Amino acid sequence: MIDGTQSGGAPSQLARLGGHISGIARTGGPWFLCRPHGWEDRLGLEFTAASKRAREWGVHDCASFADRCVVAIFGASPWTDEFRAYETEMGAALATRRAGGFEAQLDRFADRIDWRRAWRGDLAVIDVGGDLAVGVVDVGAVLVAGDPAGLAARPLSSAVTVWGLAH
Repeated sequence: MIDGTQSGGAPSQLARLGGHISGIARTGGPWFLCRPHGWEDRLGLEFTAASKRAREWGVHDCASFADRCVVAIFGASPWTDEFRAYETEMGAALATRRAGGFEAQLDRFADRIDWRRAWRGDLAVIDVGGDLAVGVVDVGAVLVAGDPAGLAARPLSSAVTVWGLAH
């Protein structure tokens, strides 16, 4: 892929995005993310901190937890400001609907992948009792915030959709 093509001559994501390989770059398509040095330690610290928090809409819920994890890994948030502007369960539902749903928000900056290709720190949408929630992939599981205990782990195989970050 030195020349910006994948096997078979198709342009790679790097070539499509103008060659940006560090940090987060928007170039008219999905964001290209490169995991910087130390991301695993920062993500682990976020997991530990999140496991001690009670659910609070807009502060510690599934979307805000996923957002903090992406910031821990990459140093910037991909969420739109409108998507993060809520303080109640109803506000979260409205913000999600305005953004077109979790899938539309995540499709803006990451590529969908098969759950078997997921890495630690990737994002996944899972069904939790009939409601969709966004979570963060850990080893073999999807961690979702909002549980009374802070974080709940669900089997990665139960993910409805998974997005790879910097694959």
